[in-house]
Amino acid sequence: MILITGAGGIVGSELCQFLQEKNLDYLGIIRAENKYKNYNYMIWDLNNPLNLNDKFINSVSFIIHLAAAVPHSKRYGNNEESALITRNIDLNVYNLQKNLDVPLIYMSTCGLYNKKLNCLMKECDEEKLLINSPYFKAKLEGENLFNSNSKSTILRLSAPIGFGLKNNLVLPNFIEKVRSGLTIDVWGNGNREQNFIDTRDIADVIVKIIKKPQYETFNIAGKESISMKNLAKLIIKIAKKGKYRILFNNDPNEGNYANYSIEKAKNLVGWSPKYNIEKSVERILKDEFDND
Repeated sequence: MILITGAGGIVGSELCQFLQEKNLDYLGIIRAENKYKNYNYMIWDLNNPLNLNDKFINSVSFIIHLAAAVPHSKRYGNNEESALITRNIDLNVYNLQKNLDVPLIYMSTCGLYNKKLNCLMKECDEEKLLINSPYFKAKLEGENLFNSNSKSTILRLSAPIGFGLKNNLVLPNFIEKVRSGLTIDVWGNGNREQNFIDTRDIADVIVKIIKKPQYETFNIAGKESISMKNLAKLIIKIAKKGKYRILFNNDPNEGNYANYSIEKAKNLVGWSPKYNIEKSVERILKDEFDND
């Protein structure tokens, strides 16, 4: 059985559906009751050590560790608090992996790379990491913790795009503005970049690694990045309505780039993304407009 932490998040819920469609046995761990009632899950706060009976433990053959206390969540007071909880969650899941002696996939982030460098980031480019927040420091410590177990795979994700994104993030904010008939406000000069990866592609690479484990660190990202100005234009084009404006104000993320090499995943896992940013946005917009 595959154990999934953070099963209620945007990646976890997509993965549960993906596994269910492929008739793979899994159990998701979620922090609290949520809308994903058709999935197999148990409620547990991973800030506490897992208390599982012997029968359950013996049935776990793989762990997908998605859970983290992300700093943009309203549940956590600040970046320091989210970092502390993330470390505690990682340690509890690491101890579970060690006790079960099973393979594990650890979900990390491409946010560890220096966003001011306009170059292609490879997994071996340790000198291009820039740990500029307590949360990112906790995620790098998490990578090191799980890498101490020879049965761990590290996936560094770019920005996931799928159902359930928080409205305080750029993409859902832009979509909500278009849906509500409001103008999209693009901060700065609009050239800041972001790289989006569809949650369906994330689920796909996870299943490939489950079937053929590769105990390496991989970048999991889209084939190309997009500027905030072009993202606004794309959403308006797909929605066939809306408008945007460049504010030319102070954007704290001005000058950020997001170029990540995914050749390693292609060569070792046989994975590359199937969905570009346009297909991902079309899917979310259709869902948004269908629910109006």
